[in-house]
Amino acid sequence: MLRSLFPGSRTKYAGTLVRDISELPRRLDQGFTQVAVQSDLALLRDAFSAILRTARAIP
Repeated sequence: MLRSLFPGSRTKYAGTLVRDISELPRRLDQGFTQVAVQSDLALLRDAFSAILRTARAIP
């Protein structure tokens, strides 16, 4: 996909953000060379949720 939009741009790196690792193969097939999984906010949210679950399990 990206190669057809920008022919001859082999020296350019294209990045994107995916919310789930299952999206990774499709994005790589589309020509993305830099892929981040989740965002900083999502990582912090997930970590905080794990902390809350642990704290709530304490009797």
